[in-house]
Amino acid sequence: MDSFPEERQDYIHSNIFITHLACMFILLAAIFKHLGLTAVDAHIFIRYSLTFTILFLLESTLVYYLKKGVLHSKKLNSFLLNMIYITFPLAASMLVLFIYQEYVYDVKAVLLIPVFIAGSLMGKKIALMLSSFNTIIIIFYDFYRIGTFDFVQAIELNFIIISLMLLIGWFSGAISEFELEYRKHLTNLANTDNLTQLFNHRYLQEQLRVLFKGADNKNPLSLIMIDIDDFKIFNDTHGHQKGDELLVQIGQKIAKSVPQSGFAARYGGEEFVVVLPSLDSAKAVAQAENIRLKIDNYVFCGEEHQPAGNVTVSCGVATAPEYAKTPEELIQRADQALYRAKSLSKNRVELYSSVFEELLKTARGEEKNLINSFQTLLQVINAKDRYTYGHSERVMEYSVKLAGEINLPESEITLLRYAAFLHDIGKIEIDRNLLNKADILNEREFNTIQQHCRWGSEIIKAVPLLAQTTGIILHHHENYNGTGYPHGLSGESIPLLARIIRIADSYDAMTSNRPYRKAMSNEKALEELKRCSGTMFDPKLVPYFINIIPQLTPHFCALLAFIFVFA
Repeated sequence: MDSFPEERQDYIHSNIFITHLACMFILLAAIFKHLGLTAVDAHIFIRYSLTFTILFLLESTLVYYLKKGVLHSKKLNSFLLNMIYITFPLAASMLVLFIYQEYVYDVKAVLLIPVFIAGSLMGKKIALMLSSFNTIIIIFYDFYRIGTFDFVQAIELNFIIISLMLLIGWFSGAISEFELEYRKHLTNLANTDNLTQLFNHRYLQEQLRVLFKGADNKNPLSLIMIDIDDFKIFNDTHGHQKGDELLVQIGQKIAKSVPQSGFAARYGGEEFVVVLPSLDSAKAVAQAENIRLKIDNYVFCGEEHQPAGNVTVSCGVATAPEYAKTPEELIQRADQALYRAKSLSKNRVELYSSVFEELLKTARGEEKNLINSFQTLLQVINAKDRYTYGHSERVMEYSVKLAGEINLPESEITLLRYAAFLHDIGKIEIDRNLLNKADILNEREFNTIQQHCRWGSEIIKAVPLLAQTTGIILHHHENYNGTGYPHGLSGESIPLLARIIRIADSYDAMTSNRPYRKAMSNEKALEELKRCSGTMFDPKLVPYFINIIPQLTPHFCALLAFIFVFA
């Protein structure tokens, strides 16, 4: 994945062509010198020039196709390129040595060029091997031209050039290997997080851009965003040094869980990222769940002081190109899924999904523009009402779980998802100061707040696709005993899905911080639901809702349900 070696080779390759041109001129000069030729002997010049030009064009053609990636293996491509660059000056020299009729000692010097290139590209070992090969060529050439074989005499005659070849091969190869090792060290420093020794944020962004180019429906790219739950509490309790030790331990566990095709990186603070090429959503969720369980089951020093009694992580999963068209969008989607996991119960894995994107798949024409407008409206509401950020997502989650608990058909659950997610869209009409007012509301202000149900249903009416949700949104604040608003409906006359949202909405409101009070505990909120069962809430639905709250232990849920039934 490191691009530095490729950049280095490209730089060397661009300079090798100049070296090869120089090689041709050196050889031509050697020929002219030994023949005593002048510029008048044009035919000889043309003959050798054409020969070298053909060699050069052949080399250029092979290099062009190899650089275009005609072979699927990058390693094989690189190896063949290096061999071509070494072979050209070697072939040109041998052409002159063995075809030209005269004994030309100067041409032997050109054999230094492939040795130098081999050392620069392939290291000391290959360069020394090529030096040995060239030595054999020189000795054989002398035998071929002189006619008598005397090994000692051949060595003595060519001692300087053979020594230079070995020295250049060793030196250029050693310098090249040292440079590569040092560059590798610098690259590792630049790409690695100092604390956890995982890849850092910079490396993550670079590799995502590279991997995203090859991502498609057949080869998806999945990303897991991991956050340590309540890490601030751990830091405050044990100190930053222990917090750093925890980050290192969790980083190691994440790294050991990543398949060879992917990698783990520290995103920042207590957040980590796992990148999984060629893994679809289902496999990525399974991978995230594996990581979550490993950390959940491991006993960390000092974890007994955590709110959950142990160290846990939450994970958000997103996949491209299904839900993301850019690397930045993929990170954003995974982060949104992570936020959803943490806002619901922590110590869980959430796959990114979007109600709006589901609606857009079936919407037509103007409906798409209106749905996009709704998404913008909800973002504005979240920005205006800082105390209920993420409220719609949680209400949707609780409502869908309750619907599943009472075995509603899938079509009803889908309708409920849309209605629960959009139930507060009418708040766009309410002033920011009123939404965040810490004092008790006066009668006029309370009446304004009550209108959000009516305003929301009116806004949704514009989209035929959502027509069935208008009544649910309109009546989601009706009380079971008829004391709610806007129409004072009671009992079974309130739509079932609106009664479900009434419970989920109230529970989330009680367990969230509000301008006028702090959040209740889960236990108190569920006791309040039980107390108001039959007045505000459908008494048949409340026991089912108690069973689906994930924050409570099974023992407590059962106990609370028992108290409710026999009270």
